[in-house]
Parts: sequence; structure tokens; C-alpha cells
Amino acid sequence: MKFTLVYMLVYIPLYLFANESLIHALTQGKFSGEFNAKYSKGSDEEGSNNGAYQNIFIEYDLPKIHGIDISLGAQSVEQSERESKSVNQVFYSEAVYANKVASFDYRLSANYYSTIYAPDQETQTVTSRALGVKAEIAMDAFEAYVAISKVSDATHDFYIHPSFNGKENLLPTGSLLLSNNDTPNTSAAALDVKYRFDKQFALGSRYTVAENALAQHTYSGIYSSFLADEIIKGLNVTLAYDRALENEDIKQWRIQFKSNF
Repeated sequence: MKFTLVYMLVYIPLYLFANESLIHALTQGKFSGEFNAKYSKGSDEEGSNNGAYQNIFIEYDLPKIHGIDISLGAQSVEQSERESKSVNQVFYSEAVYANKVASFDYRLSANYYSTIYAPDQETQTVTSRALGVKAEIAMDAFEAYVAISKVSDATHDFYIHPSFNGKENLLPTGSLLLSNNDTPNTSAAALDVKYRFDKQFALGSRYTVAENALAQHTYSGIYSSFLADEIIKGLNVTLAYDRALENEDIKQWRIQFKSNF
């Protein structure tokens, strides 16, 4: 009894004091959320549009803890049509630390997510987990990063690519266009370098390697961005080209235009 009383009077206050920054972060963060729902009802005939869609998203951004930004989030998407119902849940967390040494800016980040997907009431629920780590550096006009990721085995062969609040590429090791490298039992690594020649033009390249139980895939791509103020004020044009090195027939390119009015 005496030992328990001493423990409560001495250790617990010391523990709370040592974790004051953590307690402050947990109580002083920024909470945001969103709820979308759509319901439709038609006749009972086959082919009629009868169903429901619900999307619940919540996110909590903690204040900096020793210079580290931490965000936690969860999203649940439920869709039903007649007697079929699917549920897709994603739990997401991310930590970012940024600093500067001499003329170098650097940024370290890590993210972790887990997914739960039930395609219907009869099929087994699919669960998976993934971890990504990324290190970035920047000096003057030069930028580069290296990243690694690991996705666990899924509990079922049926699998869908995860997304979180509209973000499709959750891991930092995705290739430019061809692969997010988020399939189960996949380990991946990526190297990206970019050089900004001036305020109007930048050129970069990305090399990605992904490996799972079946095969190893390698992707190589280049990209560029160009600010075309002479054509339209604020118009930004981006070009990207990605290809699989094992099969030259697998390739993709994209051009994108963006302007702020």
C-alpha cells in the first residue's frame, strides 16, 4: 500500500511533466471533417437506380512536437445497391520534420496506413497495412528525394487500391504514371531528382523499383514543368513520360494544363 501511494505521488506527476508537450499536442490540435451522402430510390424493377453512398472523413492535425508535424485521419466509404453493400475504410497517419543545415534544406517524413475493405456481405474482409519513408533535400535550384515503402500481405486475393480524401497515391514510392506500388506484399524504392533552370522551367527524372512474391518491376520516367505566362497569365504546363524497363510496350505519357484565374 505504501509503495503504491509513493508511486502515485511521485512517478505519475513526473511522467505527466515529461510528456507535457504530448498532452498539449493532443488537446490543442486542429480537427477537420467532412460528410457526404447520396441516396436514390427508384422502382423495384431490375436496372432501376436504387442505392446509397456515404463518405465520412475526419482528420486531426497536432501542433508541432519537437518540430515534428503529425496528422491522423480516418475515412469510411459505404456504398449499397439493392442487396449488395461494400465498405472501404482507411486509417492514415503521417509525420513530417523539416529543417535546414547550412545551404541545404531537408525534409524527413513517414506515413502509415491500414485498410479494411468488405466488397459485399459474403466475401471475406480484406485488410492490409503499409509504411512509407521519404528523405528530401533541396539546395538552390536542385531538389532530390529517396523513398522506400513496404505493403503487408492482404488477407484475401481480392484487393482495391486505397485512397484517402481524394489522394490516390498514398506511398512515396509511386512511379510517375504507371504504378502506385501499393499492392499487397510489395517492397519498393524510388529516387527522384529535379533541377529548376529558372522560375519558368524545371526538368526532373524518377527511377522506381518494386518487388513482390511474383516479380520485380522497374520504372523510369522524366517530367518537366513550364510556366507559359506569355500565352495565358499563370498558365502552367506539365509533361510526364513513364515506362516499364522490363517491357517497352508498357509506357504512358501525360500533358496537363493548369491556370489560376
